[in-house]
Amino acid sequence: MKNLMLATIVLGFVSGPAMASKSERRQAKISACEGKEQGSTCSFEGRRGSVEGVCKEGRRNPDVLKCVNPNRKKRNKKSN
Repeated sequence: MKNLMLATIVLGFVSGPAMASKSERRQAKISACEGKEQGSTCSFEGRRGSVEGVCKEGRRNPDVLKCVNPNRKKRNKKSN
């Protein structure tokens, strides 16, 4: 019984909003900038909670604004 309760609690945490798919996170960033201009402040729910950012043009589609965190460190890709 204890194992079942523990498993239920763990699954509750794992299956929460932190498990949003990549497309859902992308859409949240776009939705945060709807009706705003480039450079406007915005916020959205990221993997680790609320993210404050600014609206910028998308890399793939410059006609779409999306909310980006200006303080986010870019990951270095390892070259082989």
